[in-house]
Order: sequence, then structure tokens, then C-alpha cells
Amino acid sequence: MSPAGLAASPLDELDPALRALVEGTAAVTGDAFFRSLVRGVAHALGVRWAFVAEFADDHRFVRMLAYWDYDDFIAEETFELDGTPCERVLGGEPAFYPARVADLFPRNTDLRKMGAQSYLAIPLRTAAGAVLGHLAVLDDRPMAGQPRDLALFQVFGARAAAELERVRTERALREREARLGAILDSTLDAVL
Repeated sequence: MSPAGLAASPLDELDPALRALVEGTAAVTGDAFFRSLVRGVAHALGVRWAFVAEFADDHRFVRMLAYWDYDDFIAEETFELDGTPCERVLGGEPAFYPARVADLFPRNTDLRKMGAQSYLAIPLRTAAGAVLGHLAVLDDRPMAGQPRDLALFQVFGARAAAELERVRTERALREREARLGAILDSTLDAVL
């Protein structure tokens, strides 16, 4: 029991990094959720980089929704998948390269420029199973891939997938409403 006679929160039992991740993502949605997620995942797993991305254009590219680099967010970008470790993930498979990821993907010169050594990513799927994007972490050191870390990553990947699906549904609804509004406006103009 806590001093006030109340039972302790289950969050009180979590390690500080995991607790911060849970608390930081629980009450936010959209862009704020994705930013909180990547910062929290990077801290909880002790890695330098974390990002969440969605497919763009014809599924040859992904667009970053949030990108964390050690102690700050960096500008989101769109990048081509060909020759990257992300390509396999967006094909629907998780990917874990515990060391030498830059050597394994020599065409991806950004990995070498970053000094990336390890990579872990999972696909973000809709409730129906379609791949929308992915959640990834990279580090400038080898990654051990502890079961606790992988389980944590999967839990927050599932939450990211649900949020991405919600954001896309909301975006499609707004676009449909805008088209309908334009049609109604032009119809009213024609009637008048």
C-alpha cells in the first residue's frame, strides 16, 4: 500500500525507461504519439536512433513520421527502400541485424555515414494484416536482442500500427469530406 492507503500502480513496478515510454505514449495521438514513441523506445532499449515510417508513393519509398537521434528529433525524410534493411521489413518480415549492418547493406551508404552497427525493425500491420510501415531502431554498437527488449519492441510496434491505421483512416475521411464539400459547392453554384 502507498502512504495514502491506496494500492501502488502497476507502473510503479516498471523500470524507469519503460515507465517513461508507457506514460509518454498513453495520452497522445497522431504526430505527438509517434514522436513520443521513438524517443521512448530509443531510451528504453538504450539505442541511438529510432524511427517510425509509413509507405509512400508506390511502396518503393517510405516516409518518416518521427525520427529520433540520440538526444533530439531530426527532420523526417522520404527514402527509397531498395538495398536497405528496411526492404525486408516492409515485405512483412521482422529484421534483426545484431552487428555489422552497414557491411551487410553496402549500397545503403547512409548506414556507413551514420556509423550504424545494428538494426532491429518490425512491420506495422493493419488489423487485416496489410503492412503500412515499420518501427525501427539502430545503434552505433552491436545489439544483444534480449527477449525483454524484443517483447517491448513488439508491444509498442503493435500500438504504433494501430495509431498509424487510425491516422490513415482519419486522413482518408477528411479527404473524402473535402471532395464531397467541393462537389456540393459546385452543385449549388450550378443550381444558382
